[in-house]
Amino acid sequence: MSISALSVAQIRALSTAAIQSLSTTSIQSLTTTQVAAFTTTGIGSFSSTQFENFSTTQVRALAATQIPSINSSVSFTSGQLLVLSAQQLSVMATAQIATINATSISSFSITQIGGFSSTNLSSLDQTQAGALTTTQIAAFSSAQVSGLTAEDIGELSSTQVSAFTKTQITRLGTESLAAFDATQITALSTGVLQALTTTQLGSLEAADVAEFSTSQLAALTTSQIRGLNTTFISGLSETQVASLTTTQLGALTNTNLSGLEATQSAALTTTQLRSLSSTQMQALNATDIGEFTTTQIASLTNAQAQNLSSTQLSGLADTQLQAMTATQIAAFSTTQVRKLTSEILSALDETRFGNLNATQVKALTTTQIGNFESADVAKFGTSQLAALTTVQVGALTASGIADLAATQMRAFATTQLNVLSSTYLNALNETQIAALTTTQIAGLSTTQAGVLSATNVEALTT
Repeated sequence: MSISALSVAQIRALSTAAIQSLSTTSIQSLTTTQVAAFTTTGIGSFSSTQFENFSTTQVRALAATQIPSINSSVSFTSGQLLVLSAQQLSVMATAQIATINATSISSFSITQIGGFSSTNLSSLDQTQAGALTTTQIAAFSSAQVSGLTAEDIGELSSTQVSAFTKTQITRLGTESLAAFDATQITALSTGVLQALTTTQLGSLEAADVAEFSTSQLAALTTSQIRGLNTTFISGLSETQVASLTTTQLGALTNTNLSGLEATQSAALTTTQLRSLSSTQMQALNATDIGEFTTTQIASLTNAQAQNLSSTQLSGLADTQLQAMTATQIAAFSTTQVRKLTSEILSALDETRFGNLNATQVKALTTTQIGNFESADVAKFGTSQLAALTTVQVGALTASGIADLAATQMRAFATTQLNVLSSTYLNALNETQIAALTTTQIAGLSTTQAGVLSATNVEALTT
């Protein structure tokens, strides 16, 4: 009697010994109904040699409940593997997945690959994972991608990584994305990069960030840029910083700008710098601005210069101050002028100091003026001296006034000269006295005239 004559009930009743005694001919005679009728114990009784004799039709007949029960020593043949359904593959035990060779892995259809559970995908070893084709990877479901671990990512080549779609990349966990190495990062298309969330971008290590190409960086959207954390920003190289578009720079938050390293700030092009808003400029710390080249300083817009804080200005080197243009200095607000330190004012050369207009000069505090040394006072232009209030004139030191040139002396109005005390008048030299106009002399008070020294008077008569 042929085994094909046995009923379903009889098949289910076969003992392990009876099953293991089945010959190749008997196995090949089993109908698909009989194959599906074996109990999990029964199907697990077939040896590896016996199972090799199952036809592809018989393999297709195996129920989902039977697949995990197949003897662990059994290795599906390449032909058998190709006919497995997605459902059958989805229930395979990890031990069974481990027996599938790389050639068979790469031969699976997209439908079959879709049947792999996240657990099964994660169980693939490096050789198996390396056999996955880009077509197969591009077909991964969201659930499959979400299940990829950092170790799984590490097993993928840059070519395989390049197959990820926009939808897939957003499903990767932060730990998995952080596992990307430099070559994998560079393999991501600009379109895929644009799909990354700010949380995902923030999970990248500095070494990964440093591998972004300029075209990849340029592809990041303003929303992505706006959401970047300081870790990502600080990981950018000087070349990468210089490649950011003005639109991207405009999207950087004040926190991110304040997180720029000094060398990164120094890498900004003049076009990039000029695109920063006044608020963004204020977010840069003094150290960052202190690293600006003289070319960068000179490129600042008047609005940007006008919004530099006293702390930022105090961080400028003398060479940077001398690089400021006349229009930049003229743009300083009176509030800024009042906060300029003595060091900054002293560092301005005669040309830069001379760019201060009358309103700015009037804004100088008596403390600032009182700290002027002779060389500083000598930088005053005649129109600037004429703009000083009587209170400001009174704050000048005697030594400072003593070094004024003849042309500067003639710039004072009589009301300004009237505030000079005897100490100041006695400090004037003959040249300065002789430079006074008749109007200025006539404007001296009787008290002032009374303290003029013989030398002063002699200078008036010569």
